[in-house]
Amino acid sequence: MRPYARSTMRGEYHPHSDHQRKKDELPAKNENDTEIEPETSLRQIAGDLVPTPLPPKRLAPRNYPKLLAEILANQFHSATLKSGRPEPFIKLFDLVYSDGTPMVTVGGIVAATEIAGAINSLVEDGGWEGFVPDPIAVPPLTTKEKLTLDRMMPSANPPTTREMHALGFHLRQEQIDTYHRHYLHYPMFGELFL
Repeated sequence: MRPYARSTMRGEYHPHSDHQRKKDELPAKNENDTEIEPETSLRQIAGDLVPTPLPPKRLAPRNYPKLLAEILANQFHSATLKSGRPEPFIKLFDLVYSDGTPMVTVGGIVAATEIAGAINSLVEDGGWEGFVPDPIAVPPLTTKEKLTLDRMMPSANPPTTREMHALGFHLRQEQIDTYHRHYLHYPMFGELFL
């Protein structure tokens, strides 16, 4: 094995996919048509990946995305161990993102043992930007709006609503400020027809 061989893993939670659900979309009944609590329902879906004990506040809407991120990270650790690989899984990013639809993204690397310590040191450094404690709530932008904002970055201060209005875009200052803080991590989605 090459000493620097690695693989990456990434998981995302999109609440409207078939297997990943928002808390209020968890099944309320089991296979016997008996009412069950949200924690029981979540454990039926994710099993031992759900932390124990699970305080009820973790299921509150504000905390639920971070709970799902923890479950995804637990799955990555578990899959790495079950694979029999000697290399550890190191989580590199963990964030909750919303542009109208909430999403959770967790990712990391299965690192060669020889470099795992160095990677852990980088991740544990206070300057590591992969773990975002609060949800990133950015406005849903058109490609044109995003590209226009990107041309104004980086900047010491975010653009003003007046500047944006002059360009024909009507965004609130809060939206502009949030984009300014997180623009390097803002995804751009597109559809491609082949």
